[in-house]
Amino acid sequence: MTNKEKMLAGMDYFAADEELIRELNEAKEIVHDYNLLRPGDVEGKLRILKGLLGHIGDDDIIINQPFYCDYGKQISVGRRFFANF
Repeated sequence: MTNKEKMLAGMDYFAADEELIRELNEAKEIVHDYNLLRPGDVEGKLRILKGLLGHIGDDDIIINQPFYCDYGKQISVGRRFFANF
C-alpha cells in the first residue's frame, strides 16, 4: 500500500513521501496562481478551481481569496457553493 493510499484511507503514513510532496507542491502552485488573480476574474477563478478541486456541483461557485488547501482533489463542493476567507 502506498503512502498516498494510506493517507486517503485515514491510516498512518509518511508525509514526506516523494509522490505526496510532488502532488502537494503542484497544488500549492495552482493555489498561488488562484490567489494572484484579480477578485473580479470570475472565469479565471472558475477555470483554476475546476482543475484543482475534485468535484464542483455547478459553475455557481465562489471561494474568496486567499484560499489555501493541501492537495485539492479530495475537496468536493456542491451547487451554489460559497466559502469566505
